[in-house]
Amino acid sequence: MRSWESCYEFFYENKDRLLATVDSVQDKATSDLWKTAGLQLGFYLASYGMFRGSTKQLGINNFGYEQLLKNIATNLIAKKKDFSCSLSELISSVEEALKKPPFSHAKPSPILVTKILMGITGRSPAFDTQFVQGLSEFKKQNTKYPSLKKLHATLSCLGGWEKIGEIPEVQEKFESLSPIFLHSKERYPTIKALDLYFWRLGNKKSEEGRIK
Repeated sequence: MRSWESCYEFFYENKDRLLATVDSVQDKATSDLWKTAGLQLGFYLASYGMFRGSTKQLGINNFGYEQLLKNIATNLIAKKKDFSCSLSELISSVEEALKKPPFSHAKPSPILVTKILMGITGRSPAFDTQFVQGLSEFKKQNTKYPSLKKLHATLSCLGGWEKIGEIPEVQEKFESLSPIFLHSKERYPTIKALDLYFWRLGNKKSEEGRIK
């Protein structure tokens, strides 16, 4: 979790400065800022399982992740938006950036898109295998929550996840489950707590299946 924490805190503190300097002639401080941004995103994605097998991410260094972030920032600026814009606009900006070199994904996967969104904004669950399995298991065990039936691990449903995270009852439930930031001692965002909850539920189900 600490790699996500470090990544999230970096972008939380520097997102405005990154947007302001993406097109400028860079001095050493600005250049170092962007290099750090690339390293933060790349290391977080690696530690969260996105460098496995023959994936393109495995062959791209920190300068490639720096370029990816510059492409995302450029896309937002072109739309006159920032990182607080709607999730649909953020998704579009990330997908467009992933289609450009050095990633050149013809069709970026929802897992990669949501992992990136989680790392730089903390506003989206990451739709990996464990999360999907955990969500399915939760729906089976908690049929008394009809609103959850409408939620799916798809990019088109991200707005719904964000709204769920804003419900006071949900925030209260997950506050006790939410980890605490190492330095600020504040709790993780509700969406990150949801992400961890469903991931752990799915991972537990997978482990039970292996034991059987």
